[in-house]
Amino acid sequence: MSEVLIASEQRERAAPGDRSQLLELCIVAMLTVGVMLGRWWWRGTTATMAYAFTNRHLYSVLAYEVMLAAVLVPTLRRRGWDPVAIAGSPAPLDFLRGLGLLLGAYATVGFVWICFAKLNPHIASVLAADHPFTGAAAGPLAIVLVAVINPVFEELLWLGYFVQRLQPRLGWRGAALVSVALRFAVHLYQTPTAELGILLIAVVFTWYYIRTQRIWPVIVAHMCMDAIGLLARLRHGY
Repeated sequence: MSEVLIASEQRERAAPGDRSQLLELCIVAMLTVGVMLGRWWWRGTTATMAYAFTNRHLYSVLAYEVMLAAVLVPTLRRRGWDPVAIAGSPAPLDFLRGLGLLLGAYATVGFVWICFAKLNPHIASVLAADHPFTGAAAGPLAIVLVAVINPVFEELLWLGYFVQRLQPRLGWRGAALVSVALRFAVHLYQTPTAELGILLIAVVFTWYYIRTQRIWPVIVAHMCMDAIGLLARLRHGY
């Protein structure tokens, strides 16, 4: 209860009319989404997909996330955003909740994909056979580091920061829409199949967070999802 009250007090301190906070939101969006979109535009879709999920790519993403967190977190804490207070302490049941959320996200993606395949079987078969990531698959160490660090960074960014910062201005629904759109935007270099899955997963994760105000189950689900996806690519070599 005290963690919820602390988070509520933080949101109350974030005045909707504060122009400096709007500038803050724009800067954070540019340093995260803007940089990713800029890199995708500069390299081109084909080059980006060939480079994605290799050791070099994963280590560069991790290095940028760590550097960004080291710069942004102290600055944002001085401005009233505290990731520790927003996330709260992980509870033992968060692991089981995360597994349930993972299954729910996979079930949602699977259901939508089955419906799409029924309506467009030819297109679905073409998309299912497409494996555009041609670079060498990342090694086990990179996979472990990404599966641990990246979900914490991303969920604190998309949910803990953008949803909480935007809620006083836009309400929960508006904040959720912006957060989902930003999360989706950084994955535009991937295939349509992957993009559809990411969009649906973003909706499920954001809905769960707004409903429960618990971020740790989302982090657990994201960790499992990253590990499963990267290990599958390591095994199959694409």
